[in-house]
Amino acid sequence: MFGNHVSDGLKNRLRPLQNPHLRRISTLCAAHLLAYLLDMSALAALLRLELHPHLEVLQRSQVGEMRKV
Repeated sequence: MFGNHVSDGLKNRLRPLQNPHLRRISTLCAAHLLAYLLDMSALAALLRLELHPHLEVLQRSQVGEMRKV
């Protein structure tokens, strides 16, 4: 009865890191962990993650948001 409806709903969902909100939360968690491990402020760690050329964690979400506007 609910089997097809539930499976269709799961197929249309975004994976966690495709969701911009969850990606930002993951980035903030990573920044706090990096700040703790490297003894720096969370803001400095967040900027380091944002500017890292290989990660591009926040850059991707910002580009996606700019396209929506």
